[in-house]
Amino acid sequence: MKIKILVFILLMIMLFTSGCNKPKTETSINPVDSQTVNTISEFRTTYEHWTGLLSDIADSTSNAYDSWVAGQINKEEFVTKTRQNYEQMKQLKKQSDLKKEFILTENDKQKVNYDAVLHAYNNAKKDLNDFLYMVPQLQDEQIKTMYNNKIKENFNEDISELKKQLGLTTE
Repeated sequence: MKIKILVFILLMIMLFTSGCNKPKTETSINPVDSQTVNTISEFRTTYEHWTGLLSDIADSTSNAYDSWVAGQINKEEFVTKTRQNYEQMKQLKKQSDLKKEFILTENDKQKVNYDAVLHAYNNAKKDLNDFLYMVPQLQDEQIKTMYNNKIKENFNEDISELKKQLGLTTE
């Protein structure tokens, strides 16, 4: 009886260890991109870059939406374009999440409006991501409602605030 229990335990251990040896998936993020940021210049450059990428994804999404609403593309093509944009969004999120910890002094944080920049960026990123994620699951009218709420109102307001905080607009 003891041998059966030992064999059973050994089998279970072998199953657990072999199941835990899945190869890790690699991201296409360059390890250099995951370095810590500790100067005002690096902070601004990083967020200006991410804001540009976020705006590009949003512009592509808006163009696809406008084409769909105008009847130039069908819903399937619109969903395909939003899926492509969602994949770009996932890459941007990976990149920004890897660089999320900034080491700035309290004085530097005040100079760059650190909290306001992070808040506006995270909100804009979330609004765009939520819309792109949900599109394939929604009916036409739900897409239009969500686009108006998430993109036209929330995202545009957040991205404007982000650009203002980064000094990218003259408002």
